[in-house]
Amino acid sequence: MKKLLLLFLIPLLLGVAAAQEKPPVSDSGGMYRLDFVIKEMDGAKVINSRNYSMLIEAPWSITGTAHRTNADLRAGNRVPVSMGKDGFQYMDVGINIGVGLAQRTPTLVTFDMNIEVSSLTQPEGTQPSAGPPVVRSERSTVAGILTPGKELVVSSIDDPVSNRRFVVAVVPTKLM
Repeated sequence: MKKLLLLFLIPLLLGVAAAQEKPPVSDSGGMYRLDFVIKEMDGAKVINSRNYSMLIEAPWSITGTAHRTNADLRAGNRVPVSMGKDGFQYMDVGINIGVGLAQRTPTLVTFDMNIEVSSLTQPEGTQPSAGPPVVRSERSTVAGILTPGKELVVSSIDDPVSNRRFVVAVVPTKLM
């Protein structure tokens, strides 16, 4: 009877020991590089193009619960704005991109983005020294599905006072 019991317990104990030696399931869904291209266009002509990149992780939980990670990219200047007799206040002018990623399944990664592009310009039809500059600002909030290796135009914004258009595209690359 003892031999029969040992015959059943030994494989069971070996199986438990082997199960404990397995590495834990990764909580990481993958690391992505997001390459952004922001084009300023006048009609069909590209008059300015800027490139930006960021790294962001899409976490994945072994329970299947989607987690979210965020990343921000900011480039530009802090410009003094006169507040009259109260002095100056500073304003950020440039590019601001905020991205959130969530891995919904092992193959589905969703994103949401806030994109803001701002710049200073002179009012239409005025000389460069004729008064304070005007702040041009384009802002877009978008969401979608990330497809590694494929460019996705996430935003196209027409400037309401000129023929200019801002086109924002992203190319995600899965790194690991």
